[in-house]
Formats: sequence, structure tokens, C-alpha cells
Amino acid sequence: MILNAIRHFQQDIDRANQSKSLLLLDRQAVIHNLEQIKSHSMPAGIMAVLKGNAYGLGVKNVLPLVEPYAKAYAVDNLAEAIELRKLGVKKKILVFEGGIRDCLDLSLQYNITPGISDIEQLLAYDKLVKTKHPVPIWLLTNIGFNRSGYREDQMFELLVKRAALCKKLHVEAMYAHMTNAHADADISLEQINTFFSRVKTANSVLQRKVATSLFASHAILRWGQKYPTNWVRPGLIIYGEHMYDFSKLNEQEKQQMSVLKPALSLQARVMSLVSIPSDQYLGYNQTVHVKKGMRLANVGIGFGKGFPSGNLNLPVLLKDHFTHTLGEAGMDILQIDVTHILSAKPLDWVTFFGKSDKHFLPLSQFLSKAGTSPYQFLTGLKVTTKTK
Repeated sequence: MILNAIRHFQQDIDRANQSKSLLLLDRQAVIHNLEQIKSHSMPAGIMAVLKGNAYGLGVKNVLPLVEPYAKAYAVDNLAEAIELRKLGVKKKILVFEGGIRDCLDLSLQYNITPGISDIEQLLAYDKLVKTKHPVPIWLLTNIGFNRSGYREDQMFELLVKRAALCKKLHVEAMYAHMTNAHADADISLEQINTFFSRVKTANSVLQRKVATSLFASHAILRWGQKYPTNWVRPGLIIYGEHMYDFSKLNEQEKQQMSVLKPALSLQARVMSLVSIPSDQYLGYNQTVHVKKGMRLANVGIGFGKGFPSGNLNLPVLLKDHFTHTLGEAGMDILQIDVTHILSAKPLDWVTFFGKSDKHFLPLSQFLSKAGTSPYQFLTGLKVTTKTK
């Protein structure tokens, strides 16, 4: 009885949420992008990155789409990894930088692979292991990101040597984060060289070959085939989105990036229409002047759902007509100019980025005025995702 009541409540909540705003996820576009990632990185395995609740799209929505392609998963913390286990994932799950030392026992309990970045963390994990057989770990090497891990070659070598003495641990692989894969090739190539130099060090110390993982979203299409690794870690490009600086790409690279298909569309409904009877000001702080005869549409999304705040004048699509937002977004409502869209009416869907019937608004265009990145925006968006 109680479970049925809870399920009923949730269904009604979902229905109410979807009636005002939606983030649409194009199933076929995601599958296309995964096929492209696979072809540009073979024979490497795909380790799908689902951190930040799959970049705000919802792990439950994304998991069925990536499961046929992913041989493993990567997340930011142990809670996200346990959530994947709760959803039935049996494959390898890597937690970047291992997780908080107080909870490292959960890695063992849920068969989660920690990324180890320093000797203290290594020893803390080794102390917890009680099994007869060694458990796998991945070693993080700092090649320029300078957030975690040892930057100096000597310190990384010391980490590997110390790991070799931990008989209850098995160094399965090593990985790193790149800093400029979306832009400067020279910096990236230097980091690639540093990484493979440290792979040689690890292989020499351990007297065997370790698996490797270097390329994430922006690097896979550029260097995944030229510098083979055992694992690639796609995240944002699964959805056809990226932050490439095309001025820093050569023609071949630009062509490679063009194979991606955007899979996301943000839409919200027109709640009501407002006619302006005389020249006056609009909304909070009266920052925008509107003229007599203008028609505005109140649209059911605002900063309470993670929509950017500020008087941004963002482009939008309504009935395949281009128009723009007006004034600052409220918590639940923002306004757009529909003076020239005579057919606009309540319950029409407004597109902020993605596809309408005849046109397309890139997410990059939307975000360029909002002054944020797709990572920041999507993970902060509190809108129901619907797969289509």
C-alpha cells in the first residue's frame, strides 16, 4: 500500500514537472555518437563517464542507451558508484581519485575500483583489504592538470614502487586528466608524451604492462587512434556537445568533430500572454523598457530550474520563429517577445536550444550569452529529462 502510494505520488510529480518544461534526449543521436566514439578509439574499451548524474541528464535515462557500448563506467564519487550498483550495473566502475578515505571500505563492499592519487591514500586502502586475492586499483598521474596526483616524475615513480609492495592490491591501470584537449594541440601533445613516459616507468617498476586511459571527451576524436590506449572515457560528447575551440583545430580535426549529432533540446511551455498597453518597464528592478503594443509570452521555466539569470536577451524558437528572452528570469517564469508571432498561444512549446520542426539552435549559441559552460549549465539544470 505504502509503496503504491509513493509510486502514485511520483508519477503525478513527474507529470506535473513535464507539463511545464522538458529536456529532450534524442536516443538515435546518442547511439550515433557512441558509434562514432567507438570507431575513433578501437580497440580501446569505452568507459562511459556518468558523473554529475550523467551531466544532469539523469543516470536512469542515460544508462539504457550507453549500456550496449560501455564496457565500464567512471564517476566522481562513491555515492554515484553505489547508485549505479543499485541500478543493477555489474561492470567495472572507476571512481576518479578514489573517494573520501573515511568511506574507502565502501569500494570493497560494492566492488568499485578506486583511482589512487597519492601514497597516503594507497596505504589507507591497502590497510582495509582483507580478501585473499589482490583487489584492483588505478593510479592517477598528474601530467599538468595539477589538481590531484604527483607532478614530479620521481614522486610518481615512488607511488608505483610503493604500490608494488602492497601485496593485497593489484595496479590494473593508470590514467590522467588532460587540460587543453578542446583547444591547444601543443600543450596536449606534451601531456600525451608525459603520460606515455610514465606508463613506461610503471611498466618497468611492476615488470609487466598496465592498462592505460588518457583520452576523455575532447581528446578521443583527435588522438584516440593515433595514440592507442586501453580505455577511453567519453562524457559530454555522448550527447553531441563539446567546447572545441575551432580556431585551434586543423581541417581534419574539424571534419572529425562534425560527425557528432546534438542530442539535447530544452523546451518550456507558454503559460500565458501579456499585451503591453503603454510604454513601461518590465519585471524585477524594472531594467527593461517595453513599448506600447508589444506582446510577451510568459514561459514556464526560471532560475529555480537552473535557467541562467540576468538580462541576457537569449535567442529562442517558437513555432519556428526566432525571437528572444526579455528581462531577467524569475524563479518559475521568464518572458519572451512574441510581438511578431501572431499565432503564439498558451501551451505552445518554446525551444531554447536543440531542434524545432524546421530550425536548430545550438547549445553553444545559447551558452555564449549565458556566460557558462555546458558542464556547469547541464549539471545545474533541474528539468525532467525525457528520452525520445
